[in-house]
Amino acid sequence: SAKVSSSAAMFGGVAGLVTDGNVESNFFRGSCYFAGPAQNGNWVKLDLGKETKVGSVAVYPRLDYYAYEVIHGAEVRAGDHLCGAINYQAGKLFYQIDCDGTTASESTVSKTGWLSLCEIVVHAA
Repeated sequence: SAKVSSSAAMFGGVAGLVTDGNVESNFFRGSCYFAGPAQNGNWVKLDLGKETKVGSVAVYPRLDYYAYEVIHGAEVRAGDHLCGAINYQAGKLFYQIDCDGTTASESTVSKTGWLSLCEIVVHAA
């Protein structure tokens, strides 16, 4: 699986949880990443291990408390290419962000303020 790093983590919501294969959407069941407000924003980065054509990135959000605050507006990137931003929809199980086959060796989800998500899956083009 990909190496994962992050800007920060709170309440045991470490970055490695976004690639644990568990899309459980309740943070309190122990499978979601969580970071609080940070001066320059928060981020979770997946090192893909090699240059890869990224077709899309699936981001699985929290569906419990503060679901809107911790994901709305989060930006998804393949390398330096901005693939898109997450527009929160209540109850949506995952967000599929198209990266147009951009060649990159890493994928990042970033957001100013709170950031929490439960799984990130990068799909090759």
